[in-house]
Order: sequence, then structure tokens, then C-alpha cells
Amino acid sequence: MCGSSSLVAYYVYTESRWEDVYAYLGTYGFAAAGGRLGPVCVPGLLLAGGVNFYGNQVGWSCNTVINYEIVLAEGSVVQANKTHSSDLFWALKGGSSNFDIVTRFDLEIIKSPKVWLAPTPFPRNTWINSSRHETINTWNGLLANNIQAAATYASNISDPKTHIVPVLVPGDEPLTSVILFYDSEDTSYSEIFKPFYRHSCYKQHP
Repeated sequence: MCGSSSLVAYYVYTESRWEDVYAYLGTYGFAAAGGRLGPVCVPGLLLAGGVNFYGNQVGWSCNTVINYEIVLAEGSVVQANKTHSSDLFWALKGGSSNFDIVTRFDLEIIKSPKVWLAPTPFPRNTWINSSRHETINTWNGLLANNIQAAATYASNISDPKTHIVPVLVPGDEPLTSVILFYDSEDTSYSEIFKPFYRHSCYKQHP
């Protein structure tokens, strides 16, 4: 991985994982619109489109790629961008690895020195002593509330600095959760997250 001295753009080689990218950029107060889990590999996400925490600001992760270094079938190495090999530049934004071999991605990066993140699981111990019937009723009610809150958020995303990651895990000890994200140094519990606070498992803390 290498970066420019100004860190306006950053180029990443294909063996990198997002946790490596974030660790490097974070030391300079920057971030990238990459994977929401650190172990995810850079090329798989960027070539498939890429859901990310900054999606309401920049769209798909691939939207932030400004240049691809690629190897064509006949062996030549070219740069694909808006002005050179623009057809491949367009196709690689979600077209997977069907056109060439990508050896480097040049990315636009985001000034984001600090963010607010709130994982909000429904605690296991809230039903650990409950009967099976009570557990099912609690789970069904919470699941309905969680889906409704996520739908309310998604139907009116008025603040582009926000992002949510709903999680539903069935099983003997079912779990419903949501990760709330806000790209800000000084804002927490944005108004847009209020539908999640109304339910007993999502408590707002100072």
C-alpha cells in the first residue's frame, strides 16, 4: 500500500485488506469507503460494487475508485480512468474480474478523523430466565420493531452522514441488533436514529 503525500488520493495493491487501509489512513485523520468488516479483501469489494459506512455520502465503494492499474489479456499493463481506457473504467465499477486483472486501485479518500458508532444488540440476559413462549413473543415483538425502525430510516435518509447495519441472527438464542454510524467528531444519537431509541433494547446514553 502506498499513499500520496497530500493524501487526497490513495492507491492500494490487491493483496490488501480493509483493516490495513483503515489503520494507515486513520493515522492521518482519513478514511476510505471500504468494507464494513476489516478482514474483507480490497479487490473483491471494489470490483463487486461495495456497501460501506459512507454510502449515503459517496454511494458504492467503487464510486471512489479514480483509476485502475490493470493487466490485459495480451499482457500489457494500462491505467483505466475517465480519460484512458474509459470503457474498462466504467465496466470495472461492479463488473467483477471479468475483463482484466486489476493490480492496483487508486481511491478518493474521506476526511473523517473521528466517527460515532453504536452497536445496539438485544441482550441475551433479558430472556435467559424466560420460558420458551415468552422468549418467542419477545423475539417476535423486537424483530417487528427493529424492522419497522430500519424501514423508517431507509424511507427518509435525510442525513447523509448516517448509516445503519441491521443484524438478525436466528437460533436457540436469537439476536437482533443494529449498528448505528455517524460520520462526525461531535455528533451522537442523531435525530434520524430516534425510531431505534423508542424500543426497550435501544437506550440512549449520554
